[in-house]
Amino acid sequence: MTRLAVDRARLGRSQIGDAAGSRRREGLVRGTVRRGWALATIAVLLLGACSDDAGRAADQGAAREASDETGDGGAAQSGAPSVVPENIAARIEFDDGPPIEIDHSDLDVIVEPTVAAQEFVDAFYLGSAPADLPAVVLTQLIAARSAEAELASRGGSVLPSDRAEAEQIVVVELAQRLTGSPEPLEDARRIWDDVIYIRFLAELVTAQIALARHLEDSAGPADGDPCLRQIVVETERAARAALAELQSGAEFFVVAIERSIGSSAARGGDLGCAPPDAFVAEFATAVIDAEVGEVVGPFETPFGWHLIVVEGYEVDGARLATVLLEGRQQRATITVDERIGTWNGTEVVSPSAGD
Repeated sequence: MTRLAVDRARLGRSQIGDAAGSRRREGLVRGTVRRGWALATIAVLLLGACSDDAGRAADQGAAREASDETGDGGAAQSGAPSVVPENIAARIEFDDGPPIEIDHSDLDVIVEPTVAAQEFVDAFYLGSAPADLPAVVLTQLIAARSAEAELASRGGSVLPSDRAEAEQIVVVELAQRLTGSPEPLEDARRIWDDVIYIRFLAELVTAQIALARHLEDSAGPADGDPCLRQIVVETERAARAALAELQSGAEFFVVAIERSIGSSAARGGDLGCAPPDAFVAEFATAVIDAEVGEVVGPFETPFGWHLIVVEGYEVDGARLATVLLEGRQQRATITVDERIGTWNGTEVVSPSAGD
């Protein structure tokens, strides 16, 4: 196969499919815009928990019963009684660092003012704060500490932009839930100032955003999916003629439009971003061997003769962060004050669940 280096600056000037290079080809690895959507979903779930106390209690009760029956996850994760010092709400022992303890004061500073914020309670808890609110908040504190530990273990840190993005996500989601308000965004900002729980949720989302961003910024090709363009023609001769045009300085996307017979021709040969195993074997091999910015080919598949160029790699930081955080919590030994609940492997189950 022939390799031809392509000026990466030219790759960002394609007017086909993603006008003006808006897909961020300036870097070897680019983060996916899905991070904001995924983390907004996290905020939805957190705030959504406020209005579904009965359903959550039923789910927790079922999870506790299943855990008790199967005994999965060891003593600290099976629903069995656990012992922590009197002032400790939860103790997290990670496999790559010192243990983290969450004091009852860390929990109380969030729960007690939230219960006392009657306007918030009326709007989100239908007038009465749920009995398992301490267990819900403790679950979220454990998630926040896990994200912070994962970020620190990778040498990352929280940036002001992470906090700003998290605040926007939470405030906008809060405003969307204030359906009876004539000024929902203004009221959401006021609740932000008045209710510490809302600001705490933003801190949790901040840690997750920071981790997702750091994973994207520090990722290499092995962490992402290659983003490709192709030229596919019927014969080797036609493929070599296309290659000659590229060697003479023609733009890849222009040659794809003029010569390619595939459906991607109208997009300048843009195939998007996908793992190599999404393609037929011959194509996958060429993708794996490709260097960013080099034309590879011609090579043959059942669909014709191809020239390809890998323009970069797309990394879904939110997806990677979710996988890492789930793994971190599964590997950790998490012990909870039994007065608040038991840890079932994914959340703190309140003693009131299922009552």
